[in-house]
Amino acid sequence: MQTSIEFLPTTYATLNNEYTFLTAAEVSELFFHGKLNYSRVLKMTRDGELPAMKQGKSYIYLWSALEKWAEKSFNKPNWSQKKSTRRM
Repeated sequence: MQTSIEFLPTTYATLNNEYTFLTAAEVSELFFHGKLNYSRVLKMTRDGELPAMKQGKSYIYLWSALEKWAEKSFNKPNWSQKKSTRRM
């Protein structure tokens, strides 16, 4: 089912609201600016990488939770998040 563009929030003021909920398609287009496609957003959600709530068969995303996730995820270098398995 395709999301109609007329239902998407269009201004930053609307998106900046702490309680703005988005669908996976909206997260793909608005939060990631089309850089991540819809299926990748769903995969990241199922894997527990993106914060979301399951509502029936769909996921809903809170804009403020996505912003917090981005701050946490993108402020650390990738190598600092991995545990060393090297033995001495």
